[in-house]
Amino acid sequence: DAFELLESGVCVDGAVVGFGSYADYAKVPGAIKIFKMMIDKKYQGKGYGGWLLNALIAEVNSANLWIDLHSDNIVAKTGYLKRFEIVSDDGSTTIMKLKKEKIFKTQSRRFLVMLILL
Repeated sequence: DAFELLESGVCVDGAVVGFGSYADYAKVPGAIKIFKMMIDKKYQGKGYGGWLLNALIAEVNSANLWIDLHSDNIVAKTGYLKRFEIVSDDGSTTIMKLKKEKIFKTQSRRFLVMLILL
């Protein structure tokens, strides 16, 4: 099976301060999973995580988008709940799926650049 990991990043003043990666989600046929989404600690709390998440959602352009995280990561979980719903939580791992919403097509790279410039 071919596995392709795609990435998007957030730059501030020419420095990469965060990134997100996604690929096919083997546990759910036809689904995409965000595998990593990280923002440098010194840039957290400034909205970059939300911008990156929105860019990834636009880039993937699929209603069948999933993410999982450690159940005790309350900050990330709170942020994701704006766009995702909890499917399961075993106390160790929380699995979330993109809420049903209008998925829009965009030139994701252009969208990401616009987010970076804001």
